[in-house]
Amino acid sequence: MKQVLISILSAALFAVPAFADEPAPAAADAVKAAAPKPADAKPCEGKKGDCPDCAEHGGRGPDCAECCDDDEDGDCCDGQPGDGKPCETKDVEGKKSDGKDGDEHHRRGPPGGHGMGGFFGGWGSILAPNALIQTQVGLYAGKDNQIANGDVVESAGNFILRRARLGIAGHISERITYNLSTDLADIAKGNSPIHDASMSLRFLKHQDLTAGAQLVPFSRFAMIGAGDQALAQRPKSVDAMAPFHQVGASLHGHYDIGGIQWWLGAYNSFERNVTYFGGIAENSFLFLGANGNRARGYSVAGRIQAEPLGSLGEQAASRGMKDKFRFEIGAGGYYDDAGGSTSWAGSADIHLKSHGAHLLVEFLMDSAAPKMTPTVASTLPDTTKRQAVIAELGYTWWRFNAAARVEFIDPNTAVKDNHDEVVVSGALGAQLTENRARVQLQFDHRTQTTGPALDDDTLFAQFQVKL
Repeated sequence: MKQVLISILSAALFAVPAFADEPAPAAADAVKAAAPKPADAKPCEGKKGDCPDCAEHGGRGPDCAECCDDDEDGDCCDGQPGDGKPCETKDVEGKKSDGKDGDEHHRRGPPGGHGMGGFFGGWGSILAPNALIQTQVGLYAGKDNQIANGDVVESAGNFILRRARLGIAGHISERITYNLSTDLADIAKGNSPIHDASMSLRFLKHQDLTAGAQLVPFSRFAMIGAGDQALAQRPKSVDAMAPFHQVGASLHGHYDIGGIQWWLGAYNSFERNVTYFGGIAENSFLFLGANGNRARGYSVAGRIQAEPLGSLGEQAASRGMKDKFRFEIGAGGYYDDAGGSTSWAGSADIHLKSHGAHLLVEFLMDSAAPKMTPTVASTLPDTTKRQAVIAELGYTWWRFNAAARVEFIDPNTAVKDNHDEVVVSGALGAQLTENRARVQLQFDHRTQTTGPALDDDTLFAQFQVKL
């Protein structure tokens, strides 16, 4: 059965060009050479001339309508005749902007890849539907595989609907955006029906205020959307240690100088699940009684990052960067005063992109202690410190990409056991149409650094559609 599934998937990967709706690079170069040149035959000199988000989204990204096509490397893609003038941006009312008032960040939406294009032009519209569907099938699973231990599948041949997100987003005025989405796969698991539900107000030129269920600004890997990862799955340690979505209010600042951004927010508290790979509970607190501000406590989180050479775009991989070199450096942290424990955490990361290649390295650590008089049952017997280091390297060419990642995981720094491990993952993928659909094949190899070794390797395929 495994050999049959692998053969089918391999055939699908190599048959991708038959389904592609754009020519191969050689053919694309020929078409480009025959195309008329801009009025002055020079690339754009304006701020938006490289338009990375436009290139990543196949001409349907949130910035594409405002991007001129005078850039010789073809990154600009609004399809309009070149006039040889510097690029300009426009706000949602159609007025010209000099790009110095935070328009780009406000138009793109909140972190985590939620500002998807949709059918009505993305964040520049009143209503923009979006969706993310990910279906996985296990092709190989070791005899010791367990979902509770972070394995994707427990037995080969099983299909899993990993994500089934549906939502809407957009502007309701020049300064107010909203985001509402649900994940049907989470509902089937008995989790909250709300994934995101937030409103954002730009109250100053460079500051936004967001309130509602939203992504907590902490980990770089976590803030990259689930549909924009280089591999099929996020790092296991990030799933285990990042708080992801909570209800609260946050401030976001963004500046053109150095590409500096910062976030600072206050949220409802969150509790660790019993196991390390169970992660942190995502509480929407929509149901009063045991939830909301009638129990537990609060949390605060913040993050700062800089992109001195320009935006790296939404994707982890270097899609659309071509011959450019760009990098991001950032750090985050949170403090959580929950009903059963108090905890704090820190993160640091660096992300580089150049010539189709990318490198993303992140360090995570946290410490939690049970309360003497908890208001809810604690999952911690004693103070526990955890840490993880992740390094990811990948390359993207045309519609294909390859990526490898290594994780060093220590779920309890005070104990040496077979929970300390190294996870090595590799993935091959292909875009089926303008980054809206893709197929990926991923292999995870896990090595226990202390104690008895486990047979818990995994091979799986993922099929994704993102709108």
